[in-house]
Amino acid sequence: MKILGKAAIGTVVVALTAGALWFLLRNTGPRETIKGSSGTRIDIEELSFYIKGDKVFGKVYRPVSDSLTRLPAVVVCHDIGRSADDCDALCRRIADRGFIGYCFDFKGGSDYSRSTGDPLAMSARTEAEDIKGVLKALRKVPYIKDSRVYLAGEGLGALSAAMAAASDKALARALILISPSVNIPDLSREMYPRMKDIPDTSEFQGMMVGKLFFKEIHDYKPFKKIGGYTGRTLVVHGTNDPFVDTETVRATVDAYDDARLEVIKGGHSLMKSSPGPLADAIAGFLD
Repeated sequence: MKILGKAAIGTVVVALTAGALWFLLRNTGPRETIKGSSGTRIDIEELSFYIKGDKVFGKVYRPVSDSLTRLPAVVVCHDIGRSADDCDALCRRIADRGFIGYCFDFKGGSDYSRSTGDPLAMSARTEAEDIKGVLKALRKVPYIKDSRVYLAGEGLGALSAAMAAASDKALARALILISPSVNIPDLSREMYPRMKDIPDTSEFQGMMVGKLFFKEIHDYKPFKKIGGYTGRTLVVHGTNDPFVDTETVRATVDAYDDARLEVIKGGHSLMKSSPGPLADAIAGFLD
């Protein structure tokens, strides 16, 4: 379609209505075009979806090529209290390596999320549903190769991605878990040993969350569940991660039939502190 061509300007919004895919153009300014370190020209623009009546704000990072070329895509999910902007550095590097990078704001994923949703109604399960809806929509975008869509997430975004992939084995070609916060169920039980102890609101990792957040994760056994995904899995851990310890990361790797561990220098938020080495690890894993 012409509105997706290299010369188009404006913000692209994609709406899913009654099973049809509609492309709408909003004239809010030209797309940004940057040059990657390898010399690749990369177009960056909004690519948002309306799913079940709710807007999911997203951004696409697309290597400039023939408009008919379908490229593989890496969908990146942010951590708790963050947004798609925190995935920016990684998505730029993913695009520089010839893949489409895509990131989005979880509904209620932070106080400054541009997607529809209340932070007090957000949970790992609602994020997993967001992921499934976004990946379904992305597969209908003309320039994305639907057989090569990869799913990545950091922190809570990694746990949500693992939950989504476990519930739908065909969801993604491969799974990338960055600093995966699979210890959140344990932390939940430490904070609130009994379900009835969970208050209406709590502060968790710098964000106010609702009762639903802890209620839905309280009895979740990640290492018995996430291994339901049988595809290739990469787990990336920072050398100085203060939130997820080495034992938890090793247990995460062991939960999968086909997983490998990559350790890189950095803390918990590797997308911000170590985007280059992280992108190298991901690119070396993708097929």
